[in-house]
Amino acid sequence: MGFYVEQKSKGEGLLIHDKADQLIADGATRVDGRTFVPRMICVVDNGNFDAAAWAYNKKEHSRFQFEDGRTKQWLQVSIQVMKTNFSQETLDEYPEGVQ
Repeated sequence: MGFYVEQKSKGEGLLIHDKADQLIADGATRVDGRTFVPRMICVVDNGNFDAAAWAYNKKEHSRFQFEDGRTKQWLQVSIQVMKTNFSQETLDEYPEGVQ
């Protein structure tokens, strides 16, 4: 995992637990993690904290498919969440993950 989502669409920080629920309350939708979609976030339960990471292209998405025993939730977030968390330069570098 390389790019993490730490803020909601208006810049409010995410708490360390229940990040998927917080992002859903902010407008994200649940998606089937088996198929890549733009603006896809994988929220991984690490026990002490949740990590919300951007699957920025199909190759990165495939890395998240590894079964390691941790619970993973898949979301598609708004473009505003993307713009709040990542620089325009980063978004431009991975257009497949933004569309």
